[in-house]
Amino acid sequence: HYKGFGFVSVEGRESDLFIAPDNTGDAMDGDTVQVTVEEARNGRRAEGTVIKVLKRANETVVGMYEKSKKNHFGFVIPDNPRITMDIFVPEGMDMGAVSGHKVMVKLTSYGGKRKNPEGQVVEILGHVNDPGVDILSIVRAYGLPESYPEEVMEEAACVPEELSAETLKRAGKISGRCPWSPSMERTPRIWTMRSAFQRNVRTAGRSTIWECILRMWPIM
Repeated sequence: HYKGFGFVSVEGRESDLFIAPDNTGDAMDGDTVQVTVEEARNGRRAEGTVIKVLKRANETVVGMYEKSKKNHFGFVIPDNPRITMDIFVPEGMDMGAVSGHKVMVKLTSYGGKRKNPEGQVVEILGHVNDPGVDILSIVRAYGLPESYPEEVMEEAACVPEELSAETLKRAGKISGRCPWSPSMERTPRIWTMRSAFQRNVRTAGRSTIWECILRMWPIM
């Protein structure tokens, strides 16, 4: 959420755990985290506190760069609305980016309570209004493949634009099945997967420690 709080989904629980802004630590959306649980009581929902980040979901962030008018540092405003804090870019770490540039920044620090994450610009994608920059931003943000392996392209180049009568005759005997090619295993595939990893670690008194994935929900 833009106010800094988040939610954690835990297998076996009917509702998500509420994570207050002061209890998220340096976790970001999608991180696999270890949390302690304060069970619901007196009409209040169960809440959690992040005590450790087990796996980072965000090593790089794509967003729009804004340079300070009076100083030499800047900030990257993330495209992902679930990353609720701007990324601080120290002086000399911006690769010459100017305000309005879409950039990819590598995180060097994940911040904490009321402290912005820090990073350095590793690629300037172009100005926010440049043609194609919006598509390139999505490709970089999700790590999508931009090209096929060279051997696949070479094989594709050997395929004739028109099929011979003999080829069509043989193809008619396949009954709709496409012949397998070794290159199929090397062809890039794009998968969308959303999964939650969680397991009960131990119970200590009134608090239960879980490992799970933190989700920061944007305001609608």
